[in-house]
Amino acid sequence: MTNSIIKYIRHRPEKFTIWIEGRNRVLVKVSYGPGKSGKKRTFYSVLGAKSISLLSCYYEKVSIGEYIVPVKMYTKKDGNQYLETYWDDENHGLRVIGNYVCDLFRQDLACVKLVKDHIEMFEWAHYRQPSIPQITVAKWVSDEDFKYIISKSNSKLFLAENVLSKKFRFENFDKRVDAIALNNCHWITVENIMSLNSCRIQVVDKRFTCKEMNRILKHWMNGGSPRLNHLRLYLDEVNEEKCLEGLKEYLIEGKPGERYFKALYGGDYTFNNVGLQRADGKIASFKISLDYILFIFVVWPDAKGRSFESFD
Repeated sequence: MTNSIIKYIRHRPEKFTIWIEGRNRVLVKVSYGPGKSGKKRTFYSVLGAKSISLLSCYYEKVSIGEYIVPVKMYTKKDGNQYLETYWDDENHGLRVIGNYVCDLFRQDLACVKLVKDHIEMFEWAHYRQPSIPQITVAKWVSDEDFKYIISKSNSKLFLAENVLSKKFRFENFDKRVDAIALNNCHWITVENIMSLNSCRIQVVDKRFTCKEMNRILKHWMNGGSPRLNHLRLYLDEVNEEKCLEGLKEYLIEGKPGERYFKALYGGDYTFNNVGLQRADGKIASFKISLDYILFIFVVWPDAKGRSFESFD
């Protein structure tokens, strides 16, 4: 068992993380070399968990902790292989192999993707370690379970790819998180955006009016959302005039030329020399991407420490 897990990892890599992936697999993500910025890491699937009802009659058995379970070698399209384990309860099996791999490499989980048994998987992960860098909630989950998970999570990155009922709402959504990305989020409101205590906010599958965007900009201009560094929202029309209504006196111009912004947790943007400056001196750049009517708002300095003025 151990040899099959570490066959591709012949010495401890400089970058090493363990992920619980959505298709009931435990992945090891590694990077060798100096770890330069932008260097792509490699995923290796090491163990999977499936229902024993899917198992054919040809298999072997292995010991995983206190369990003896059937296994088969699975070959992926790229030629890499991993062991598929079979359980009466595949989600219980996923937790067992998650513990096994973490203990084997003496490493905590870096990411957990909740696809089934959302609450049980969430509680298991947080019982195992006090904090998980990234939580992703996927597929169908009840309104109550989603609200519980997002309220209790202390992860720095929170991604929601799940579907909620049309009646779902979240009052006083003041979640503190470094980055949050919300898909299928018909429920998100301007009030939710302004109350979030986050550095990066990304919303998909919901369009805001330019009047609503104007409220968010005025909220920031008045000192709101002090940690906000990067905002991505989709609008219902391309109308910069409406977005900037009542704010034009706060526009500033730097020297002609482009400004390059490196975003927290990835993303490179190019802006013009026009910025929005509030009373405390903070400067933001913004633009509307015409392809999808995407409003991009960033606050300087960027992830590389560059300021708006550094391009003058």
